[in-house]
Amino acid sequence: MENEKYDIITGERLLRDVREVTITYQGHSKIFPMPGWYPDNNNEGTFTDEDMKTYDRALNQLKAETDN
Repeated sequence: MENEKYDIITGERLLRDVREVTITYQGHSKIFPMPGWYPDNNNEGTFTDEDMKTYDRALNQLKAETDN
């Protein structure tokens, strides 16, 4: 997989990276490593379907921990 590409709207350079993301569910939070395409200046990434599987797993784990 390539490690660099450019946003088709802004032209901003995006790098393939893994960054810490926080999700919240019913007042409970979880920090987890989220793979994606990120710009240099912020953590607002663009994610592939495969990346979103990581998010879904983290959210499902947080829901299970919260609902029990």
